[in-house]
Amino acid sequence: MKEISRNLIAKVSLRSILIIIGLGVLVLLLFFRLTTIFPGWGMAELATRYNDQSFHYILYHPINAPYSLLVLLLVKIMPHSILSVRLASIFFGVATIVLFFFIVRRWFGGIVAWLTSLMLVSSTWFLRSARQGTPDVLLFSLLLFVGLNLWLRRGHHRRIAIGLIGLSIVLSLYIPGLIWFTAAACIWQRHLIRALVQKLHLKPKLVMVGVTVVLFLPLLWAIIHNYKLVWSVLGLPSRVPAALPALRHLSAVGLNLFVRGPYQPGLWVGRSPVLDVVESVLLIFGIYVYWQKHQSTRLYSLAVIFIITTVLVSLGGPVSLSLIIPFVYLAIAAGMSYLIKEWLSTFPRNPIARGVGMSLLVLAVLLSCFFQLNRYFIAWPHTPQAKSTFSYTLKP
Repeated sequence: MKEISRNLIAKVSLRSILIIIGLGVLVLLLFFRLTTIFPGWGMAELATRYNDQSFHYILYHPINAPYSLLVLLLVKIMPHSILSVRLASIFFGVATIVLFFFIVRRWFGGIVAWLTSLMLVSSTWFLRSARQGTPDVLLFSLLLFVGLNLWLRRGHHRRIAIGLIGLSIVLSLYIPGLIWFTAAACIWQRHLIRALVQKLHLKPKLVMVGVTVVLFLPLLWAIIHNYKLVWSVLGLPSRVPAALPALRHLSAVGLNLFVRGPYQPGLWVGRSPVLDVVESVLLIFGIYVYWQKHQSTRLYSLAVIFIITTVLVSLGGPVSLSLIIPFVYLAIAAGMSYLIKEWLSTFPRNPIARGVGMSLLVLAVLLSCFFQLNRYFIAWPHTPQAKSTFSYTLKP
């Protein structure tokens, strides 16, 4: 009994220490030099600040409403501080990392979850989105559907699960482009959702329908007054793009990830690719793992997400590469899990070889994080484009 108690205390203590360290790293990376790395306002941040300071404006322009409402609250508290817009992004960034960790831990175990979460939070693209005062960070919310699917599969808390599904579906309508994934997810999980709904009593059903209608009404109201908002909801440009340039841009997602980054002066570091060498290799292994399992629903899900994201990004609408970034790191997690299993199966009883393999993997992850952090905190702020982009001041 004493040995069991000691082992339980040791596990709880180790888990608590890891959680404290993980939260410490997360807070450090998201808050380190938050107002000094770019002391000036970016043009997009100024637009966010001025547009989201009025509830009346949000009512008539409810796209990205979850972000805008949080900014509105923070502006009331800090009316002249740049933190009012950047803290809103950090909030959704933290939620993304927590959700990502939960998913990877369920799929691939704790070690892979810790390492890949560290890679994601250290990545230049994630830090750019989660520390900059723009609603681009909301595109990470697509990860929520994966988390809800895992919750449904567990079969617990059916009322909460159905409530979260309805809430997520309605809120996703306020985020550009997510309606396509919402429709695909509902079609894919229609039998499971129908079974859960049928088990509910009439009263919970009426409450959920009422809440859904209330949350959807502001968007419907805004669309009635400005039908062009439909294009933003669909994640499409307001004008039909030329066919030839759109076809040329179909390869943009793959090129941005591996070859050269998007041409966004002031918002990205030159034309460097989003992924580094370590991440690219792990991603290739992850794709190989999924490709081996032809009947895997994860393979079909990632394929659908990649195709829809590629089309939306190529059309040049309000959807950016942020939509697919968390899923890229889910594939990286699959590649990392595959390498760990292969190494441990090769040396099942040799502790030295096992230790060397894990040490090399951790070293590769740390080198990747070091490169990404250097690119964000050192290289990017010193580029002339970034300096000119974040050089505006807030007028009283």
